[in-house]
Amino acid sequence: MPETSVSIISAFNGTPELGLGTLFGSNVADLTLVFGIIVLLSSNGLKIKSKILRDDYFYLILLLFPVLLGFDGYYSRKISIDEVWRGLVSTLKKTGRANRDFIYNCWDQFITFKEGAEDLIIYLKEKGYKIYLVSCSIDISLECMVKKLDIDGFYAGSHLRFDSLGDLEKITSECGKGKEFKKEKLKGLALKEGIDIEDVVFVGDGDNDIGVFEMTKRGIAMGENEKLLNCSWKQIRSLGEIKDIL
Repeated sequence: MPETSVSIISAFNGTPELGLGTLFGSNVADLTLVFGIIVLLSSNGLKIKSKILRDDYFYLILLLFPVLLGFDGYYSRKISIDEVWRGLVSTLKKTGRANRDFIYNCWDQFITFKEGAEDLIIYLKEKGYKIYLVSCSIDISLECMVKKLDIDGFYAGSHLRFDSLGDLEKITSECGKGKEFKKEKLKGLALKEGIDIEDVVFVGDGDNDIGVFEMTKRGIAMGENEKLLNCSWKQIRSLGEIKDIL
């Protein structure tokens, strides 16, 4: 809370660099001073498993996003998502492990689901529903989810592009289309399955779900997003509540 307050106040006062310094400084303090004191006071020492840090470089690369955003010498909103993707690809390639198998295994090993998601999927499949994921997430992430949940398919907004040898070339994104991205994918899905748009039930929680909520008239809003609630059919606070609706 102290860091949040300082960051918000500094942003409103026109000195966002103070908030950034607080963010970086507090993390440095947590990882050095605070952690160091715990180690010193621990009579039996601390056992740390380094497997993730040793084997899964992909997650370490993701932690470099703040560094990528500062490549031009300053931190601001002036960097585009395409520039971020290019920086990430370049950094990944330097590890020598920017290949599809490695990246897929990283996601597959550590992917988690919201509470109640797996039980809900079983319930919906028993009811005969077709289940697809439509998200601006990276395609490999959704591919892992679809495989683990054993559902019908997915439409991703961000794509990892690999060459013929399976090495990462670039990352592309359709998410700049905003709410039109999901509308386009849902129209294609309805055509593929031979169903009317009005027969689709869509669960979402963000502004980019507004378009499909308006289109299907059967959007289930998860959470308290006011804009989404204004065009939603139903509201839930947990995935398990969907069983009471469908």
